[in-house]
Amino acid sequence: MAQSRSRYAAVASNGVLAGMVTIADFARLRGRDPADICVSAIMTHARDLTTLAPQTMVLDALRLLDEDGYHQLPVISGGRKLEGFITRETLMSLQPCRK
Repeated sequence: MAQSRSRYAAVASNGVLAGMVTIADFARLRGRDPADICVSAIMTHARDLTTLAPQTMVLDALRLLDEDGYHQLPVISGGRKLEGFITRETLMSLQPCRK
């Protein structure tokens, strides 16, 4: 996460999203030895994540990010396959289409 300057990482098994871990998750480890803690103990499990489908409209994704205060959301296709992430920064950098 530090090398990519990302604030999150997906936890997946065979391409299926198991959960997500964020900088905030690691921050809650203060005072504890991270060598003794599994990622699964601090991650948000997939069943508890808000996710997007690949066909979600950009405006709907932006609204969800804004209303719920998320910085990023996983994009999941059928079978809970992780396709990637959408971030506020990505959506805000999009150029409007010209007709």
